[in-house]
Amino acid sequence: MAYGAAVNAAIIGGKDKSLDELLLIDVTPLSLGVETEKGVMDVMIPRQTSIPERITRLYSTAKNNQTSVTIHVYEGERQMTKYNNNLGSFKLDGIPPRKRGASN
Repeated sequence: MAYGAAVNAAIIGGKDKSLDELLLIDVTPLSLGVETEKGVMDVMIPRQTSIPERITRLYSTAKNNQTSVTIHVYEGERQMTKYNNNLGSFKLDGIPPRKRGASN
């Protein structure tokens, strides 16, 4: 990591012309995912994926007529979220009321 930081500083500083053609790629050090039912982590971005990355997933509601849900975002390699690091959460409102499990 220190080597990468030093190389990045040299590139940004423009002091070393031998680094002009070097390409640094940022990657996620740990998998990123969201918590699903029963505390299971659904990995959305696997570790070592170059970033930025765009992922699209379709989820359904867990209850009938559910109009909002709180999404918890985690990083880590364990299957259960309680063993991973909670990065934060956000509330998703405005879900049209439908039966549990309906995606349209």
